[in-house]
Amino acid sequence: MMSGPLSWRAIGMLCVLGGLSLLRGGLAWNGVVTLICGLGIVAGAGTRHSDVAGFGLLLGVAQAATMQALDTSHYAVYEHLPAWSTLVGSHIGLLLALVALLLAITTGFANSSGGASTIVAWSRRHPWRLAFICGVTAFAAAVPGRSATATITEFALGSLLYLTTAGAAVWLMIALSQQPSSALETYVRNRISWPGTGNEHRSWDAALPWSLAALAIVLSSAVALFVFEGMPHIDDSVSYLFQAKTFASGRLWLNAPVDSAAFHVDEVLIDESRWFGYGFPGWPAVLAAGVRIGIPWLINPLLAGVSVVVMHALVQRWHDRGTANAVAILMVASPWFLVMSGEFMPHALSLTLACAALYGAVRVRSGGSIVWSALTGVSLGWMVLTRPLDAILVTLLCAAVMLTVRPIGRLFGVGALSSACAAAVAVLVVPYNALLTGRGGYTPQMMWTDRRWGPGLDRYGFGPDIGIREWSQIDPLPGHGFLDVILNLNKNLAVSQRELFGWGTGSLLLIIVLMSFGRPHRRDVLWWSLAGLFVVAYSAYWFSGGPDLGARYWYPALVALVVLTVRAMVEIVQRSRSDTLGRSLGATAVILSFWSATVFVPARIDRKYMGYRNVTGDVRQLSDSLSLTNDLVFVRSPDRAHYQAAFNLNRVPSSVVHPLYAADAGPESRRRVVESFAERRVWVFAADSAGGRLSVSVGPLAPGTVP
Repeated sequence: MMSGPLSWRAIGMLCVLGGLSLLRGGLAWNGVVTLICGLGIVAGAGTRHSDVAGFGLLLGVAQAATMQALDTSHYAVYEHLPAWSTLVGSHIGLLLALVALLLAITTGFANSSGGASTIVAWSRRHPWRLAFICGVTAFAAAVPGRSATATITEFALGSLLYLTTAGAAVWLMIALSQQPSSALETYVRNRISWPGTGNEHRSWDAALPWSLAALAIVLSSAVALFVFEGMPHIDDSVSYLFQAKTFASGRLWLNAPVDSAAFHVDEVLIDESRWFGYGFPGWPAVLAAGVRIGIPWLINPLLAGVSVVVMHALVQRWHDRGTANAVAILMVASPWFLVMSGEFMPHALSLTLACAALYGAVRVRSGGSIVWSALTGVSLGWMVLTRPLDAILVTLLCAAVMLTVRPIGRLFGVGALSSACAAAVAVLVVPYNALLTGRGGYTPQMMWTDRRWGPGLDRYGFGPDIGIREWSQIDPLPGHGFLDVILNLNKNLAVSQRELFGWGTGSLLLIIVLMSFGRPHRRDVLWWSLAGLFVVAYSAYWFSGGPDLGARYWYPALVALVVLTVRAMVEIVQRSRSDTLGRSLGATAVILSFWSATVFVPARIDRKYMGYRNVTGDVRQLSDSLSLTNDLVFVRSPDRAHYQAAFNLNRVPSSVVHPLYAADAGPESRRRVVESFAERRVWVFAADSAGGRLSVSVGPLAPGTVP
């Protein structure tokens, strides 16, 4: 054994005390998990499974204590860990978890000569590799805080949490490698191909990607309906839904409302007589299909299912079936994937198109028909209509893949077809821009940012006049320079460490280990290139993408991050020449994902995404309780989120028999709106404070009555 029964009982009691501390702090679920894990460690002490149970349960304790200590907000701000000075007293549960982790690791070293000597020998042979892993982990451990002291202490605490949890995971792998295979593990492994088994076909292989796609649709639909309440919460996605409603009505814009202040939401433009969304047309055109059938919230979950299938096909074509199976499983286990697929942002479509374009390019490279060349071109063209910079980056990679096509005549043929298809779709953005802004090269997004923040502030490049200074909590330095690039890299790495898989060790740990190995396998260059292009390109942009839904600007590179995680497992096993290590490494990943699903995800939903940005379904629930139909409702609140939620419910056109929601912008504004909709009964929903619940303040009033 790596540590004796007395050590495990002491560690378990520390966790029990930590759980009681968390319960006393009012965070019931984290406290319950920590308490149960502590009791489990105590109960397992002295048994032949004590090490597996102990280290496995410690991973849950570390996850629960970390989630409890994180300062997480329902708004778009980066979360922070507590300062060292507040650990004693305010965060005693986290402190006890750290002590338990350190005690378990040190006793593991003291009582296990085999495992300890292997780790020490590896560290002595590869000191620079170990330093690289620790250094990158520390760099991504936190986001700079409000002061230098707070920043230093937070990075130190974050690094300690990641590295000690990773240490516990290493000891868990060692303990698992000493255990025989379970009947369940053998049963599953005999029916699914895993990395290292090549393209051998097993009984569950054919159904696996489709089953995982269905699971992705179900899980992301649950996020869309029960977490995000079937409505957009971010300014961008509110605008996209409005744009989709406009497209679904057969128009590119609506007539300007009678009173702009009464129907104002951010990122929706009112330009003289026209009213339209600020975004590129590719995503709202797809979302419009959901609007037409009354379920716009389902489109991104459906795209999640499509992306799982396409991604599986892509990875199987590039590597093998076993690698593709592992990638698809990890993808569906990713909280980042499921949350992004539950909101109304365009990044899920961008990921799907990126996978489709790469799949087409890979098929062309291996001798596929011109259909695949056309698929690549159309996918890239639609990406231009959705997120142009994403399209440029994926185009570079697809071009690199297709340049290996031989003979040269065939290369020119498939290249010309892909280019023609991409151009035929992408060129649609020019007349779209011209119709809305008057210039083919001037997008509605440029028009909005120029008017809202000042001409030329939101653009790619470097200089003192780039960036929105009012967003200091996200972009703290004026202008955009090299230090901003480093800060953007830090923010997105820190967010990805948590959101990608929700692992307490840091979700990027295996990728960092793979990086430390040096020269990559030639097949992995594709994934390193995809990830690297997005990391470099978006780090150089002035805005990191913010903390809304993970590192959302990096999202099309999600496939690369998941593939590289699986490839890291394969590389570690091959270098160790140990089949038992592969089995225990996979089991450890399963245990980490279990704690992610049971601890990370509930905490993330409860403390961040439920009622995100204060946009809730209160308006809809209140309207339903009053059985409103052809009514005019004024929303009066100091919190703009209340009207933002109500604006999501407006139908296009506004003449349909359905409640119409307007912001209360003052007596004169109310008069103009009431006169324009004189056939509707009138109500006022009001909140007494910012963030307060809405209630009926006035109504019902007879049609034409100004409140």
